[in-house]
Amino acid sequence: MSCDLMLAYVSWKSPRNLEKILRSHKEHGLLDFASRKMIFFNEVSEQDISIAERYECEYVPSKKNIGLGKALLHLLKECKNKYFCFIECDWSMNKDTLDIMKDAVNLLDNNVADYVYLR
Repeated sequence: MSCDLMLAYVSWKSPRNLEKILRSHKEHGLLDFASRKMIFFNEVSEQDISIAERYECEYVPSKKNIGLGKALLHLLKECKNKYFCFIECDWSMNKDTLDIMKDAVNLLDNNVADYVYLR
């Protein structure tokens, strides 16, 4: 099942951590649940690009560090999906996380909530 959801990540000089997080998200089904995945790379490296491609994520390479706020704004402007989810690059999943994400989307779909903040 796929959802009209864009997962947005901002990464800065942390390829090992990004790899770990994306592997967790893949194993628990989040990457398959979202219809679009995009990573903004501050001070991009070849290793960053390789990881994005391995996990079938679109990416925005920046040669300099423009900061979290500007990178997030760029990702928001790129979003054409119904739903947008910013994921911090230290957020790993457990077996219940995907169900919680699906419940959050249902709240939005049924106009029970205008936005959902997951911690």
